[in-house]
Amino acid sequence: MKVLIDDKIPYIRSAAQWLLGDVDYLPGHAFGGSRQLAETDALIIRTRTHCDEALLASAHRLRFIATATIGHDHIDADYLRRRGIAWTNCPGCNAASVAQYVRNSIVKTSFRLLENREQRTENSLENKEEQSVHAPLTVGIVGYGHVGRAVRRAVEAMGCRVLLNDPPLEEAIRTQLRRGSISYHTSEESPSMEGVLPLEGEIEGASWTSTTFVTLQEIAEQSDVITFHTPLTTGGSHPTLHLADSAFFASLRRRPVIINAARGGVVDEQALLRAHHDGLVGPMVIDTWEGEPNINPHLLREAFIATPHIAGYSADGKSCATRMALRAVCRHFGIPIDDEARFLALTAPPSLPPEVQPSGRWADDALTLYDPLLDTARLKASPATFEQQRGTYPLRRETFE
Repeated sequence: MKVLIDDKIPYIRSAAQWLLGDVDYLPGHAFGGSRQLAETDALIIRTRTHCDEALLASAHRLRFIATATIGHDHIDADYLRRRGIAWTNCPGCNAASVAQYVRNSIVKTSFRLLENREQRTENSLENKEEQSVHAPLTVGIVGYGHVGRAVRRAVEAMGCRVLLNDPPLEEAIRTQLRRGSISYHTSEESPSMEGVLPLEGEIEGASWTSTTFVTLQEIAEQSDVITFHTPLTTGGSHPTLHLADSAFFASLRRRPVIINAARGGVVDEQALLRAHHDGLVGPMVIDTWEGEPNINPHLLREAFIATPHIAGYSADGKSCATRMALRAVCRHFGIPIDDEARFLALTAPPSLPPEVQPSGRWADDALTLYDPLLDTARLKASPATFEQQRGTYPLRRETFE
């Protein structure tokens, strides 16, 4: 069996050589037309390799593709199904990393948010009954998959109030409830099913308890921070392309921080810039961009935090994705992983330098592990190296361990 692997996937070489034997490496953009591709049984890729007929027409031996990413919009699933090629992504692999990015971005923007609250409380008749400026921030999370759930845990640990929006998931849960596939219970806090889904059970491997969904309009009206974590879709009953558009921004009430760490097209960048210039939007935090790697220079200049699609790029998240991709290949081809401890050791991220130690102050420690303004400075200084900055991203850990 022969496996071709993207050469930017970290912590994979020793384990791949041990488990898979005949392995080649190429840059993700160089798979097309390569001699290795025609002789390959399995691919392990990232988002930069678009697996469609144009790429894979000559890959006659190919039987399996693992993308070491959460996203899979670079996979032509219909074409692979016609060819009988199985594939998988790595859902949840970097959810904690994105949650770290969102939490730390909120920490960096919190002073501006409090200033906004003070201005609203003093100057706006509509907000006279609003809680004091010292009340917890309200964070609207749009998209409640693996990443959205990790973000919720992270911001609730900061004392934030959370609002959740995910119409496709809400519909799926209601359908399962009607079928009796999952159970629910009521409580004094949630005595009615109207708008509230207090759940016990699993949908697509995820456990659900006491989950309340709100509309996107409620997110727009009540949130101090709005963070997007949806896939990019153009069809179906709930497309997400330009989900945040001019109408959405016009409905904002609190001049919130806007965070896009989902996909570039989820936020209409031109509409976002107009809303920012009109004072409807506060600090902008942009990790995913339309037209990557040729990103919008005006948005780059105006964004408070601007990073090269690396929200999920912690060493821990990359290690998790590598392990999930290797396990998937082994599972598909019936290759045993006989020594779990060795497997974990070979795919482990490096330790932090010994001088990096916790102080005991949670916000300081969070920013010691990751300060998004450092990535912002690098990207603003050299936007043309967007891809290089992704490919050579420095060590970033989620914990001090």
